[in-house]
Amino acid sequence: MKPITRTAGAPIIALLLLAGSSAGETNSLCSTAGGSIPDATGPIDVPLAFDTAQRVVTGVRVELELQHPWVGDLVVEVIAPTGQTAHVLDRPGTVSSGFPGPWGCGGDDINATFTDGATQTADDACTISSNGTGTPVYTGDLLPLQSLSVFNGLNPEGVWTVRVSDQQAGDAGTLTSVCLVIDVEEDCDLDGVPSTCACAADFDGNGEVNLGDFGVFGAAFGSTAGDANYNPDADFDGNGEVNLGDFGVFGGQFGRSDCL
Repeated sequence: MKPITRTAGAPIIALLLLAGSSAGETNSLCSTAGGSIPDATGPIDVPLAFDTAQRVVTGVRVELELQHPWVGDLVVEVIAPTGQTAHVLDRPGTVSSGFPGPWGCGGDDINATFTDGATQTADDACTISSNGTGTPVYTGDLLPLQSLSVFNGLNPEGVWTVRVSDQQAGDAGTLTSVCLVIDVEEDCDLDGVPSTCACAADFDGNGEVNLGDFGVFGAAFGSTAGDANYNPDADFDGNGEVNLGDFGVFGGQFGRSDCL
């Protein structure tokens, strides 16, 4: 999502175009910072912040790129701000007999998207031929070990974590990049069910969110509970401050004329 950026001397109303949001949105939270994957000594955690208020998760995908000479050593988890966790990958190819054997998939590297819409598991994708010839061994779309639908209905606001760990000593690797792609919809009352917030910023109740409402919001902007100009109706997330988070909500509703 585009950040809201203030430019000296620019009227605040010009920022409404940047703050707009629709009922359904796709947000890509990405990191290319990378880092080494410790060899059986602990995980590498990648924090990814989602900072838009009044949303509910409707879908999650994980885009992962890393180098490792034995991907069967690896465990990949996604942890929501609430603590809800899903195992995306857990030592794939670890079987009781046959190649690649009990040590997991012996192929190199991952450049894949883990999505509930895929048809092939990581275990099935690791075959004798892929271990011998394919690099990276995992590409394209793969089913996560645990369905990422466990996050559906959650409030996505806060810090998500993608955790990668190596569970078997002997081979180390490097994380190149990770993206958490989160589909969301508006959830005006934060009950975990999509609901439009179209009228929350219609302060004067005339069925439109227009310049009159902008004046009301602007008068409260920057205030905190207890200030003379604090307006709880403009504090959309109820955190006691009328700030940029609330401005993003107002901008998403500005121009609406369908309030009932």
